[in-house]
Amino acid sequence: MDRVGLGADANPLAWILTAAKIDPPTRSEVEHRLRQLKGVSRPFARMQAPKQIRAIFHPSTLQQLLWLRGELSPRRRVDRFLLASLLGGLHGNANMDGRPRGLTVSMPNTFAMAPRYVSRYIRRHRLRAPEVNVLNFLAQRVERYPPASGDLRRGGAWRQDARVEPRLPAGAGPAKLIFTSPPYLQVMLYGKLNWIRHWLLGETPKEVDARLFSSGCLPRYLTFLRVAMKNMRAGLRDDGFICLVIGDVRRQSGEIHLAEQVAQECLADTDLRVQGIVVDRLPVEHKVSRIWGKTKGRATRTDRILVLTAPKARLPRSMPSVSWH
Repeated sequence: MDRVGLGADANPLAWILTAAKIDPPTRSEVEHRLRQLKGVSRPFARMQAPKQIRAIFHPSTLQQLLWLRGELSPRRRVDRFLLASLLGGLHGNANMDGRPRGLTVSMPNTFAMAPRYVSRYIRRHRLRAPEVNVLNFLAQRVERYPPASGDLRRGGAWRQDARVEPRLPAGAGPAKLIFTSPPYLQVMLYGKLNWIRHWLLGETPKEVDARLFSSGCLPRYLTFLRVAMKNMRAGLRDDGFICLVIGDVRRQSGEIHLAEQVAQECLADTDLRVQGIVVDRLPVEHKVSRIWGKTKGRATRTDRILVLTAPKARLPRSMPSVSWH
């Protein structure tokens, strides 16, 4: 689309995935790197993984992953792409024949079940982790999801907390559009729900979640958004747009229309204008949380997109009608 993508996130997993998409290697670079990795001798190293990791991988598969952890560097464009490809297929549900689609015992692709639950589930169903040639698996992933081809307008990604003013890469000006989803109010811990993927990146879930903002306290959440909005405005052009995906929150006292609260209480320190709120209802059966059994649908039933503009922005004529009250 001839656009430059820039992405910042405090979550190392989000950074890897974003960087792989907006600054991908060429197909030939990926194929060369895979041939290079296949040509490296891999001595059998001592098992250096926590108990919960050893429980979900076949020993041979785990040894290969431990070796790849040392070989792939997130600082290299081609290695970031391979890491993102591997992270996407690290775990998954089972095929029709019962074999896991990923490298672990069968579990959801979208997030990892809790270690204790997984251990009990393995014992109850006598599951066995698959023995997989990881490099062949990775090559198949790349074949199925290759890097974008053609003359790309390359962007960049970096790790940063939203409470800090954006550190734009050299040569990058302010953004015309910021599209983001603030942390949902007391719905999930991103490190905990991706503990296997963070292990592959050399991170621990507790350390990741300690760095990320998370709170079930509405005043604290709104204070966080006030700071974040001020910093986002610093990285936005005067004719730019901000779209925030914010889910409603269900409490015993009733449902909180959080997007409206943010619009009313978090923009006073900026010159941003509210253009409207787009309702994005998604049936429970289409949501990731559909597999949560009795608790499915209790977190967020409705997502809303809060549309904001800087003073010189002009809404396109094709803009759909939005509500604001």
